Amino acid sequence: MKSEKGGDVQRDILTPEEVKEMLYREGREVTIEEAELILAFLRKMADIVVANYLNRDMDCIFD
Repeated sequence: MKSEKGGDVQRDILTPEEVKEMLYREGREVTIEEAELILAFLRKMADIVVANYLNRDMDCIFD
């Protein structure tokens, strides 16, 4: 993928280990398996939010 300035854009992807460490710093202890489930849930939620946003914009175009 290219940025607006023409350079390559690197997509930063959180790993379960990073999620586990982030939550630990906030006082929550989770297993790697739980961190994987949390990441899957957040990705699904992000997909839903983006799809809803795009559908709303498309509805405005055709009204």
